[in-house]
Amino acid sequence: DLAAIKADTAKIAGLAPQVKDWFPAGSGPQDGKRTDAKAEIWTKPAEFQQATVRFVDAANALQTGVQTGDTAAIAAQAKTLGGTCKDCHDKFKEE
Repeated sequence: DLAAIKADTAKIAGLAPQVKDWFPAGSGPQDGKRTDAKAEIWTKPAEFQQATVRFVDAANALQTGVQTGDTAAIAAQAKTLGGTCKDCHDKFKEE
């Protein structure tokens, strides 16, 4: 359902730039907060910032690609986006 995919990718692309702000100083496990995020979000902010930039770029590329209706290209871009999610979760999220 291309219409649903377009709507969902628009939501993802809209939320993606906000991720970098979801973990402000003082909200990590080192501050006594209960979270599934690893301390590396706060101790390695440049690496986390780079991960969020890759996520935003991939989300935008998917949203743009969806407009073409090319399902093969959409699938490839979705896989790329999923890879950015996995990379970030592997580095910055507890199991």
